Parts: sequence; structure tokens; C-alpha cells
Amino acid sequence: MSQTADSQSSDPTGSWQRNRDQLFEMIMHGRSFSGRERNCCFLNTDGKWFATASSLSGFDFPDDGRCIATTDWDRDGDVDVWTSNRSAPRIRFLRNNAHRQNAFLQFKLIGDGVTTNRDAIGARLEVSLHNGKRIVKTLRAGEGFLSQSSKSIHVGLGTESQIDQVRIVWPNSQHSEQVFSNVALNQRYVVTQGNANLSIESAVPSASLDSFAATPLTTLAATDVARVPMLTQLPMPQLDHLSLQTAPQTISFRTQEPTLVVLWATWCQPCLAELTALANQETQLAAKQIRIIALCVDEASESGLPDMQSIRSAIAKLDLPQRWSFGWLAKNQIEFVQQVHDHYFFLKKQLPLPSGFLVSASGNLVAIYRGPADGDQVLQDIQLDSTDGLVRAQNASCFAGTVLSHPELRAIAKQADKQLAYRLATWLESQQRTDDAISHFQAMISQNPDWAIPYRHLAKLYLGQNRLSEANSAVQQAIKLDDQDAGALNTLGLIFSQQENHQAAITAFRRAIQLDQHFAESHNNLGASLAATGQINAASDAFQNAVTADPLFWEAKVNLGRALAMQGKREPAIRILRDVIANDPNNADAFVNLGTIHAQQGKLQDAILQFESALAINPQHAEALRNLKTAKQLLRN
Repeated sequence: MSQTADSQSSDPTGSWQRNRDQLFEMIMHGRSFSGRERNCCFLNTDGKWFATASSLSGFDFPDDGRCIATTDWDRDGDVDVWTSNRSAPRIRFLRNNAHRQNAFLQFKLIGDGVTTNRDAIGARLEVSLHNGKRIVKTLRAGEGFLSQSSKSIHVGLGTESQIDQVRIVWPNSQHSEQVFSNVALNQRYVVTQGNANLSIESAVPSASLDSFAATPLTTLAATDVARVPMLTQLPMPQLDHLSLQTAPQTISFRTQEPTLVVLWATWCQPCLAELTALANQETQLAAKQIRIIALCVDEASESGLPDMQSIRSAIAKLDLPQRWSFGWLAKNQIEFVQQVHDHYFFLKKQLPLPSGFLVSASGNLVAIYRGPADGDQVLQDIQLDSTDGLVRAQNASCFAGTVLSHPELRAIAKQADKQLAYRLATWLESQQRTDDAISHFQAMISQNPDWAIPYRHLAKLYLGQNRLSEANSAVQQAIKLDDQDAGALNTLGLIFSQQENHQAAITAFRRAIQLDQHFAESHNNLGASLAATGQINAASDAFQNAVTADPLFWEAKVNLGRALAMQGKREPAIRILRDVIANDPNNADAFVNLGTIHAQQGKLQDAILQFESALAINPQHAEALRNLKTAKQLLRN
């Protein structure tokens, strides 16, 4: 790892962000956080070496520990330990039962609240021993990672039988001091700033000193089988598959009926056992109107299809209910399901067989089953659909307990829901799963109606479907909520362009660029609108600005090449278009524009080669088809 940076701008080498991402990628794929690394305890051997005392001390629980706090909980003069863990048990108390003959002192410091904070954070306590040595302690707020030990300062004295004095330096601008002599050993004192006398701390009520029952060390066996109720419930994306008659089909979950999707294979014995068990509970499942969709994931043959007859035979042999639906998932469709699964979890684990996805009647994913799904559990889990985050948290817990309902915790949970929802929605958008992305952004708006960003995304998705009225309504709402959103203004300009209102589009694009000078897409869109109104010189400048903002923006480079050619600057245009083709060889528009320039130069054979290259990439490219026909006719003439 490179040196930690506070931000990208403070990273002089540019490597911190990259290395951090690589580290997180390793962690997300199981290189750490296994939960089975035992805790370690090291003994300081007189400040020279550390010796491991993990097993001897009893610290070596396989707890996946994160935090540790020390305190004399049972008030017997030695330090006990509380630990907090990432996984269960979330908290553990380790009582120090070592045989003790050594002396101790404890001090509770109280500042005056005027020159020193009442908690006396920052105070320094020095204990001078009779043998000339000193023990120095500082009162701190925070002890290690996410921890706060007791604010009572504990001083272990070993075999010392006498101390000379105790000196306290208070954390104020005067660094005022207090010195105490004749301090008795094995006492708990309260020191109030400015008070010349030590007070012995009063006894603590016995109720707070109750001991804890010891629990045995238990380690759960590793397993790939798990029931995972979803802490964040989001719409389940549509699943494309083939029917057993090889017809393409799409599963929609917006049908107002709960659904269990089961992934299975003909060679997977646990899968066949699961299907049989679910079939035996068909009466109860049908009574709750839970539709079952069993999707086989057998590998495809060289023809691109599996042995459908084997799949049908397996289904017939199991005598599965006729109301169930069956299909087959190709490799790319299995990968899509895996990626949907991975968006919900920090750790990315391969889905086992069988696996199940339970979707509520409202279309939300409410549970994932890694391994066989139990019918009784499915009947319980179908009731989990809830908009209340506390209810979802209670349902998702693996053990009994109480869910805290503090407003700040609710706000944090809501923010986590928003982040996951946005991450999944934008991923679906990038995968060109338009209907699913629209569904997710609509769900985000229903939960967060005052958030502008989902409206902006919806507007662009509607625009892509030529739903101009809905796109305009969404983008206007986005701008109403945030009139400084350059992305929304850019989308507004695209809507005007689609309506051929180029002057309004130019105004919108320029407003977007004023808010974000490096918005390459808006510069490119501005150039297109300027070109549409015959302002070729201004359009060329806009395309150049887009390329400057993003040198790998190939569409803008193609547009720049076309604009330069229209200005009669053919050689610079040719250089730009050849650069695009070298870096983006599947850019059909670059070949078409290069061919057009060659045709203008009278190089018809070169032009024909470029048009044919474009059609090899996109056989339906209208401009390439038209120009190729014209070039061939000119060549014959």
C-alpha cells in the first residue's frame, strides 16, 4: 500500500486510490473477514520484546474481533476486558481471574468545568514509586479502534509496597498541578480539580457488580447454506431465460403475486431433493398463491443449448406440480443473477446450487436462500415485505435481541438503503436494463421524493424510450429540487434537441456548462445543436472542448472530425478519425466519416473500403449503406 491520503487531491503519486480499490477488491472476494482468525494477546517483556500469550490468557476466541475496552468491572483491583466483534457474539466480557498479589491504585478525575473539561480528558497522572521509578498515565477519550475504556485511571503497582507521591497535571492553559502524598495502596480515589484532599470513591451498588455466566467456546462449522432476509428490500429485476421449448421468455415480478425462483441442475442431488420437498408442500404454497419458477442451469452444448430432453425427463421423474413454471438460464443470464446477488453484499461469494430468490407480491426481493429453501421457512418469509427499516432489521437478525430505534440510527439505515438502491439502479442502467432501471428509480423516488438525482436518471431513461412528456416532467422536477444540477440541465437540452427546439437546447447546454466547465457530454451536445443550426465554427469549438475535457470521448472526436471536414480542414479531420479508429476499432461512425472525406477527395475506392468496414461493424448503418451505394455508382460512372 502507498502512503494514506486524506483525499485524491492529497495523493501525490496517484497510487493510493488505485491500491485502496485493489485492497477492497481482494477483501470483497474473501481474502479477509473470514471470521475465523483467532484473537491474539501479546505480553510486553520489560519493553524489549513481546511474547504471545493468546491461549494462556484465554483471549484466543475465533470471534472476528474489532474493539477492546478495559475496566475493573468486578472491582477486585485488576483489569477486566470487554470486546466487540463484527459477527456474533457481538459483545463478550472476559473477567480477569488471575491470582493477584500485586498492589494497585485507581483515580477518577473531575475537572472544574471552567479551566478544564469536566471529564478531565488530557490530564496526566504521575505516580512516583519509592524505588525512584515513575508510572505515567494520560486520561484519553477513545482507546484504539471504535473503543472507549473506563475513564477511571488504573495503575498497576506490581510488588511495590510504598509510593512517594501522586502528581496530576490538569489539561488547561496554565498546566496547573496538584501533588498528593501519603496515598494508601489498593484504593479507588476521586480527585476534583482544586480540592486539596483525596476522596475515596463510594461503593458501587451490588446490582451493577453481578457476575456473568461463563459460556463455552463454540465454533460453527463452515457452510455454504444460509437464509438471508434482506435488510434493504428493492425491486427484483426481470429475468430472461428460455422455456423448455427453447422460446425466449422474461419473468416479471410486477405481477402482484409472491414468487420463489429456484436455481437447480439435473446433476445436483441437493437440488432434486429441494424440488421434491417443495412439491410435497405444494398445497400450502398454492394456498398462499406463491408461484414457483424453477430455472435449470445445466451447461450448454456446442449448439448453445443444453440437453432439453434430460431436463424434461428430470422434471417428469420428480413429478413436480403442473402449475410450476420451468426454464433454462444461459451462462450470461446466470452471471446477471450472480451480479444482482453481489450488489447486496460486501463479500462476493459464488451462488451455490441450489439457490433461491424470494420475491414479495409488491415485487421486492425479501430473502435469498444459499442452499435448499425450506417450504415452511418460505411461507414465513413471504410476510417479510416491509417499508419499516426497524422491522426489516429485526427480521434479518440471526438471533434474538433488541433493535435500537434512535433517530440517528434510523437516518444512517435510511442512507445505507439509498446508497444500495442507487448503486443497483445505476448498474441496471449501465446494463441497458431500461425497464428495471426505471422501476428502481421510481422506487427510490417513492422513498425519497425530495431527492433530485433519481428524477434526472428517470428523465434520461424516458428520453431513450422516446417518452418525451414523461422525460420532461421528470427533468423539470429534478431542476425544481436542485437548479444547480448540470446533469439535469444537460438532459433538458437533449429533450429540446429531440423536439428540434435547438435554440432552447443550446441555452440548456450552456447553463449546464456554466455549472460544470468539464462536462464533456454537454460540450458535445452543444456542438451537435450548434451544427444543427448551421453554426459550424462554434460547433467545432464545442466539440474541441468536449475532447479536451475527455480525450477518450470518441463520439466527440468523430463529431470534431466531421465539423473540421465541413470547414474544409480535411487533413486534420482525417488524422482525428484515424486516431479514433486506432483506439476504438468498432466505431462505425468514424469509418463512415472517413469514407465521406475520401469520397470528397475523389478517392472512391478508399471511400468504399471505409463504408464496407462500417457495415461490417453495423450492417444496418443507414448512412454507410447510402454512401456506399453512391460511391459505387460514381465509380462505375
